[in-house]
Amino acid sequence: MSRITDSFTPAARPKRDMTSPAELMRDLLEVGQTKVLGYLPQSTLRDICGVEPAALQQQLEARGLKTLLLRQDECQVGSGALYAFDEKAMAAFLTRPQNAATLAEYGWPQQPEAFVLKTATEVARVETKRPLYDLIALAYNDPRYRDYKAPPKGPVAFRFG
Repeated sequence: MSRITDSFTPAARPKRDMTSPAELMRDLLEVGQTKVLGYLPQSTLRDICGVEPAALQQQLEARGLKTLLLRQDECQVGSGALYAFDEKAMAAFLTRPQNAATLAEYGWPQQPEAFVLKTATEVARVETKRPLYDLIALAYNDPRYRDYKAPPKGPVAFRFG
């Protein structure tokens, strides 16, 4: 596992071909390296990547990551999804003062697993919950946030170093 530093700019990534199984898998395989949280639908893992979700779950856990393998009735993903997160990095990210304030404002948990479950089951609409939406995007290292600059009271991200 990498150590966490105090400053953050989401890792710059070149444009990716999201149809490639290898590129799709990066969403989970980069957890603990460039992002604290990632997920892929179970159908994507099986049908496009040729990977059994439970087997990948074991591999990710062997790397020291926490995982949640959710069925379709447990999350907003039609086929269910595999979520992976770096618990230590996620805890550091969620408890930063500005991030903790954002989570408290919207009634979201600061505990890593509870936060992941909340992202799996509830939508934070950009139109009505912009700071929370930004925080979630930063946790997933959304490529649209490469040049994100935190507003005065907005969420603050992290980086692995």
